[in-house]
Amino acid sequence: MKKIVAIGDEEFVLGFSLVGCEGYIEERPDKILRLIKELINNQEIGLILVNDKLTQNIKKEIQEIKLKTNSPLIYEVPGPGSVKKTEDYRKLIRQILGF
Repeated sequence: MKKIVAIGDEEFVLGFSLVGCEGYIEERPDKILRLIKELINNQEIGLILVNDKLTQNIKKEIQEIKLKTNSPLIYEVPGPGSVKKTEDYRKLIRQILGF
């Protein structure tokens, strides 16, 4: 079974650790990006959950990583106080397929 990893502030990581997820407390976008790049090379990890309010400045870089790798999945999760938004998955699939 693959692991689920949470990256974010203390409250975010603590919430996911209560359901058995591994976690990394990090709030600096540059360090979050570096950590994601390290974790995508770990074959034991199947899903990386990142607090979306901490990724505002690195969205483009995360999107590029998502397009280049199919495992682990990287998902930006709304943390406490985040604004609800919708994701256009058709657009994402077209980007992945090169349309």
